[in-house]
Amino acid sequence: MKKTILIITVALISFSTFCQLPDKSLGSENLKGKVKEVNTNIYYYRTTQKSYVLSSSDKMKYNDGNLIYHYSEFGSLLSNYEYEYTYEDGNLVKLTSRNISKKTSQVELENYTNYLYSSGNLTEINLTGTDPTTISFEYNNKNQVIKEAKVGIGAIKKYEKIYAYQSNSAYSITSYFYSKGEKAEKPNVFNYEKGNLVSSEMNGYGSPSKGAYSFNDNGDKISYYYNGKLSSEYFYEYDNQNNWITRVEKRFNTFSESISYTYSFRQLTYKKGITGGTEVNSNLLKKYETRDSYEVKPYEVTDYNKILLNPTEVKELFVLKTEGSQFKVKTDAGNYLTNKVNAVKHTNGLDMILYHPNSNTTALVKDFNEELFKQDFWHKAEILSSTDSMFWTVNEKGSWYITEKGKPYSGYEATSLKYSTENPDDVIVYINEVATYMMKNYRNATPHKLYVLRKI
Repeated sequence: MKKTILIITVALISFSTFCQLPDKSLGSENLKGKVKEVNTNIYYYRTTQKSYVLSSSDKMKYNDGNLIYHYSEFGSLLSNYEYEYTYEDGNLVKLTSRNISKKTSQVELENYTNYLYSSGNLTEINLTGTDPTTISFEYNNKNQVIKEAKVGIGAIKKYEKIYAYQSNSAYSITSYFYSKGEKAEKPNVFNYEKGNLVSSEMNGYGSPSKGAYSFNDNGDKISYYYNGKLSSEYFYEYDNQNNWITRVEKRFNTFSESISYTYSFRQLTYKKGITGGTEVNSNLLKKYETRDSYEVKPYEVTDYNKILLNPTEVKELFVLKTEGSQFKVKTDAGNYLTNKVNAVKHTNGLDMILYHPNSNTTALVKDFNEELFKQDFWHKAEILSSTDSMFWTVNEKGSWYITEKGKPYSGYEATSLKYSTENPDDVIVYINEVATYMMKNYRNATPHKLYVLRKI
């Protein structure tokens, strides 16, 4: 059996805004008709409170079909986020983003993004802040983007994207990340049709990870498959303009073999009239989950003045991706743990395994290394264990791996595996020829699923 060391992901503190071509029109959000404002509330069942909670609330305002204002509130965070968009001749020329303290209502951080054009084409995006960067674009003779590159301080390249067009409605993007100026050996590839991402291939460590997406006749995403298996599916209710007013995301958890739901309720203000609403519809929740109560409670956050800098117990962890493999970590109590955790890329090339030593907590951040993983947004990590810190897994080829406290296992050279004589499905892990651990039911292990490594 082959053993391969996992590659550790380095955690760096930074702030950035993910680049995309600046289409902030109604069409970019798949909104139809003369929409003036969109308000969205997102809810989920929080087991620690034994109730549904408001996860986030969004307000988006449009003028002449373009987004001009966006305000976001997150139940788990101590800051709100405000974005203002400025246009000239129909082109987005400036984005002002602010972090606003919930406690004081004061602006804690303000950043600017400037968009430069030549002959009607976007040629450069300049981002200010603690990590100023520049994104440049190149075009072919059809005014189609063929190359995008991002560089930081000292002209250090961060990523490069190559665009290839199969038709006017179909194209692909081949994306290379750079680490300390070194170009990744394998690119990630994304395929688009009619403006929608339909498939992706992430070439991290080990076997490629493949995603596939499908959409309904309204252009809304209805499913996401990961390596051929259904990972998420989406259900909608629509108004008379064919814009959704309720969305349910059903997510399949491969580790705990469970299902979780997220509910979005949306109110749309048109030039003439309003549809939908942002309050929870308990009848909708009952269609998908059986609970003793469908009550919605305020998100409980520990008193700011009583925050522990390095808690010995955490109930929930949240991860914010800033750029590439860089991230921030905090708890539901507002504790920042970025410099206090270990992190390692999972063998599937997409997920990240996170470990907080002080609380002995291991968590999984799903799809962290997916290029479309939303940045500058706090994602809830899935806590795997607060008692065990060593896990094992296999890939599709049967190669085995061990992680220990959020790092690659350090004892590979002294390690060997033998099938158990008591149960042929189990494997015994020998360290310096001493039986030390057991990989239970190894023969039937699901590729890339994490299993606790049991001490004998």
